[in-house]
Amino acid sequence: MKKTLLTLLMVFSMLFWAGSGFAANDLIGGDGGVEHWVHITSVSVSPSNTSVAVGSQASFTATAYYSDGSSQDVTGQCSWSSSDPSVLSGNGPGFTGVSPGHAEVSAMCWEAGSGTVTGEAMVQVYQTTPAPGHVTLSISPSTYTLRIGQQVQFRAALNRSGTRDPYSDVSSSAAWSIDDHIATSSGGGSFVASSPGTSTVRVNFQDPITGQNFYDAAELTVLPPVKPTATLSISPASQSGYAGDVRQYTAYLRFSDGSSMDVTNSADWRSNDSSVAYSMGSGRFEAKYSGNCTIIATMYYSGQTYSDTADFHVYNNDSLYITPATATVMAGNSVHFTAYLRHKDGRADEDVTRLCNWSVDNSGASVAGKGEIRGTAKSQSNVYAIYKGSSTLSASAGLTVNEGVQPSSHRTIAFQVGSNQYTVDGAVRTMEVSPFISDGRTYVPQGYLGYAMGMDEKEITWDSARQSVTFQKNGVTVVMTLGSVSYYVNGTQRTMDVPPVIKNNRVFCPVFYVADAFGYHVSYDALTRSVTVSR
Repeated sequence: MKKTLLTLLMVFSMLFWAGSGFAANDLIGGDGGVEHWVHITSVSVSPSNTSVAVGSQASFTATAYYSDGSSQDVTGQCSWSSSDPSVLSGNGPGFTGVSPGHAEVSAMCWEAGSGTVTGEAMVQVYQTTPAPGHVTLSISPSTYTLRIGQQVQFRAALNRSGTRDPYSDVSSSAAWSIDDHIATSSGGGSFVASSPGTSTVRVNFQDPITGQNFYDAAELTVLPPVKPTATLSISPASQSGYAGDVRQYTAYLRFSDGSSMDVTNSADWRSNDSSVAYSMGSGRFEAKYSGNCTIIATMYYSGQTYSDTADFHVYNNDSLYITPATATVMAGNSVHFTAYLRHKDGRADEDVTRLCNWSVDNSGASVAGKGEIRGTAKSQSNVYAIYKGSSTLSASAGLTVNEGVQPSSHRTIAFQVGSNQYTVDGAVRTMEVSPFISDGRTYVPQGYLGYAMGMDEKEITWDSARQSVTFQKNGVTVVMTLGSVSYYVNGTQRTMDVPPVIKNNRVFCPVFYVADAFGYHVSYDALTRSVTVSR
């Protein structure tokens, strides 16, 4: 009775305060201040996430949480409902599973001044005892044939007939096996064939809802690998060259699957006419004499022998000759020979003096430079030139060395700007590069300048570390450095107005300063653009 009177008193007080301008949730404290009215802030449904079998019941409780931090069971005061009565039915707090699926349970509480406050829970309804044939596991494909090294993907499907989502792929979570080890499982129904034969692929899946195990099987046949057919091919199919030339052929095994393998180094190579071209091994052939020959490559691979052929045409042999064919020189003097390559295809003869190896067969003469032969004692000698080390391109000339007459100390050398020919005492010689003028001075390649003044290769040296060139003759030593106007004559420093330079990979020195150091007179003819060095 007291509780009833108290409740009426509270309602009357709220109405009174509402008419007096106070909020419904406000109270006047004993000291005249306003106190906040305790109200519901949230509702929680327990359990918040659960499952129930079809035909079984699940019960829930609702708890209200208040603004002062307190809580209270309000299960009986709430209004309960299911989001899908076809899956879960009831008015709460108890609900019954109707069919497999998901539904949401709601508990709604109403409070004056707060309105409606709702709490929810999720429910999964499952089938506990499916009828025979209601749930099945199937594997696809049911049979499969592949070859060693190939891969197959099986799929396992769980079929729950009569449900919203009857089909589900369980390949990744199922257990896979094979009776015989003809294939290797890589998981998830994937198998790689490893040996020939026929076996059974098995799959096992345990239903997480019912705990029931399901099985199915498929037949897998593995065949031996197909050997791809192969052919041997030589590339290029045809080549040509001159005697002394070397040509490279390459051999490939090409398979029917599109792949290929370079077998150049492992194939056997030969020429059907070794007098025309000679095998150097690994597909390299040297042209010997003019004619045609067939290049043959043979390869033994995987129990079979493969072969292919290519053509090699060797043109008429080029020839080498020396001018002059004979020469006479006094002991102590030098003579210059020039080697020419005569092309049989009609091209102009080519000066290859500096590309040849030079030698003499008598101690009465010595090689002073490329084509430069010095007489040392009375003798009859042969001078030889061999083009680039070739075994077929060589030439010879005769040299007579006389003595008894003191060689003249007079010498006249003439260079012409822009011309690769120069003269020494009237004899024409050839350079690989031409003189030029820079800053009013005539520049000549250091090697040819030294040869013209009677020096041999040992008397003209290049120091790459110091970038300097040294000339030595008859007790005189001249040292010049690239980019420097200072030079030294027998250790005494002198000064030029222009420095030595590099052009076209050659060291060029100003003619005047080199010649002057060795006692030569230098003159320049502007009309013919030629410089004469004499003494």
